[in-house]
Amino acid sequence: MTRPRLGLALGSGSARGWSHIGILGALAERGLRPDVITGASVGALVGAACAAGRLDALERWVCTLTQRDVWHLVDTTFRGGGVMTGNRLMRTIAKQIGDAPIESLPIAFGAVATDLYTGEEIWLREGSFMAAVRASSGLPGLLAPTWHQQRWLIDGGVVNPVPVSLCRALGADLVIAIDLRRSLTTMAMRAAEGTSDSQDRKKAAASDAAIQAAPEASAEGIAILRKWAGLVDGLVESFRSRRSDPGLFEVMSGAV
Repeated sequence: MTRPRLGLALGSGSARGWSHIGILGALAERGLRPDVITGASVGALVGAACAAGRLDALERWVCTLTQRDVWHLVDTTFRGGGVMTGNRLMRTIAKQIGDAPIESLPIAFGAVATDLYTGEEIWLREGSFMAAVRASSGLPGLLAPTWHQQRWLIDGGVVNPVPVSLCRALGADLVIAIDLRRSLTTMAMRAAEGTSDSQDRKKAAASDAAIQAAPEASAEGIAILRKWAGLVDGLVESFRSRRSDPGLFEVMSGAV
């Protein structure tokens, strides 16, 4: 009898997404190794690293980051619809986990993104996995949108925070959905676009099992969460009194 194909759907959640690393480690210890991984935003990053066999390298890197390291990853901009371009961050991550065509990964992988102007859910299932991660991670107003597959794409968590449907489309028979606790920012984004938490729960309910994860899921997650939370707080204070670039408002309004 053929073993059912196991899928993991890793939810978005900004810095809380580092909890995925600890959860994946715990699942592996119990002999649960996925055949398919999908993710939105930071879930796409952790999922790509796992699918490429580089999760340990990602964990080592994030666990050794200092506050100074985090600030060095920030490449500020007042153009392009965000306060960060994200280029420096993605280059640094690529040095840690590499890059490869999604089609060549030993574990089937897919990321979800959102079309900035139409709000359409976009599935990224081919090409550079780092390009897919970047496209899935454009948090409106913070990380600039990216031009990918002839579209301007932003954070996949806007339309599908836990991409169970993509996981099934990639061939998973059983799906474990890892849903991270939402921040106030994420809840506000969801409310503004008219998508309720109940709708998100219905999407996650399509999975065969769900893990409601908090940052406390791993000690590493807590440490990195605090560093990134400090970074975001610093950015907010730094830019609060400045006049925002028109492109920023265009992106934020387009996202909702």
